[in-house]
Amino acid sequence: FPVTILYAPIQAGDKVAFVGDVDCKGNQGKDFELMSKNNVSAVVIAGDYEYTNSKCITDLLAKNGYNKDNTIIAVGNHDKCTDVKKFMGQTSCWYHEIIGNVDFIVIDSNQDFKAGSTQFKDIQKWIDESKVKYQVVVIHHPFVTVQSKHGVNGQFKAYNPMFDRKVELVVEAHNHNYQRFTIGNNTYISVGTGWSIVTGK
Repeated sequence: FPVTILYAPIQAGDKVAFVGDVDCKGNQGKDFELMSKNNVSAVVIAGDYEYTNSKCITDLLAKNGYNKDNTIIAVGNHDKCTDVKKFMGQTSCWYHEIIGNVDFIVIDSNQDFKAGSTQFKDIQKWIDESKVKYQVVVIHHPFVTVQSKHGVNGQFKAYNPMFDRKVELVVEAHNHNYQRFTIGNNTYISVGTGWSIVTGK
């Protein structure tokens, strides 16, 4: 894998792969195959998995042992909410899913998520009430970024104080590069590279 960083395992020794902006036209099949061969326990896609079509990506995931029980998908601007909901078995495109000792809290940045919105209140509740060891937020449009093709989503000031209390990691994509920031008690990473950033022990 191009980058390996140590981070919170789902269970002792497990690994999580973070990736965004994936497409079947590239080498994504090889990436998912490498994830499987390297015993990656969960795959997190931070949006934009439908450049070509979602079935192509979900078929590649399934071929390598990944399904709704060990995969997290945030909806991106190239995705359809209905497809994400169907694959994940969710009733909305913002949701939270616990895998092992990680509570993955997914924000739908294509819908209203400003302070005071229904989505904001749900995210706040899920973070505050989470009982598992780690909280990881997943969103497509970035809260923070260096100068890139796409700018920030404009909600950093509303969300960062909430994240700073309890969230371990915020995973973003949209810009097709890798970025990492430490802000307060938080780490923000951008994984819009269309390849895998694997974390774990």
